[in-house]
Amino acid sequence: MDYERGLNAKVRVDEIQKEMDKVMRSLGVKDMEEIEIFPPLSQLAPHEIVPHELTATVNQEPVSPLPDPQEKPVPQSPLAEQVDLAVGPFKITASRKNRRCNIMHEGTMETAYIKISEKTCGGEVTFNRVNEHSFDCGAWNLLVHFSKTSQGALQMTFKNWGVTVRISE
Repeated sequence: MDYERGLNAKVRVDEIQKEMDKVMRSLGVKDMEEIEIFPPLSQLAPHEIVPHELTATVNQEPVSPLPDPQEKPVPQSPLAEQVDLAVGPFKITASRKNRRCNIMHEGTMETAYIKISEKTCGGEVTFNRVNEHSFDCGAWNLLVHFSKTSQGALQMTFKNWGVTVRISE
């Protein structure tokens, strides 16, 4: 909120304050000072985070995570050509046709791209390779994982938000 105040973004500050008030009421917290009575928690390691999974599909029931499919020809997909969604301050645009995903941080306007066919990440933030199929963006606390098959899915885990987004091809 201090960042938005510094930008004189009164509307955004008011939105954040309303959201904080709503959450505090739902938790039975009347004043910010009451929050200090909770013991401090240690930082979670990436492998300890169990995210909620969102599947970016159109008119389909949510499905359980499946093992990577075997490579075989894929028929024309009934899935949407382009998917737009938001996770916290991140605006995500995924294009199946272009086999890429663009991410923008709405607060800083920084952008990043993920090229599914090349299994690469880049942009205005730094991505460090974790292994052959994964990259980590420390600035955004984002883990990107590519499927091991050429026609597989892209999975993005926003660790601060406890959300995983899976883009199927």
